[in-house]
Amino acid sequence: MRVLVSLLALIALAVTRPPRVTRPDPAASTISLARAGSETSAARLMSGGRLDARRASLRDFQLIDGVGPRRARELVAARSHDALHGLDDADRLQGFGPALLSRLDRAVAFPEGKGEE
Repeated sequence: MRVLVSLLALIALAVTRPPRVTRPDPAASTISLARAGSETSAARLMSGGRLDARRASLRDFQLIDGVGPRRARELVAARSHDALHGLDDADRLQGFGPALLSRLDRAVAFPEGKGEE
């Protein structure tokens, strides 16, 4: 009888216990951000640094707020056609307005010289 009462008490405790609420860990989102692209690129952007427009990958460009897969592909395509040397060139791309150009200006460095080193 005591075993049955103890068992019922444990079941009642488990049923009435509120669910455990977990909050997202800010460090975990930083880690996933770093894994979304090159770790060095993510770290550079988070510390206020800039990406090199000549070397940034699709994933690197997507780390910039407002740049998704389509815009990242446009940036890489323009670079591969030797048509991405500065913000003026990015301004000619479809869907790149003043707000996005401002973010690109803060996040992307357009080194002097053309092409890869």
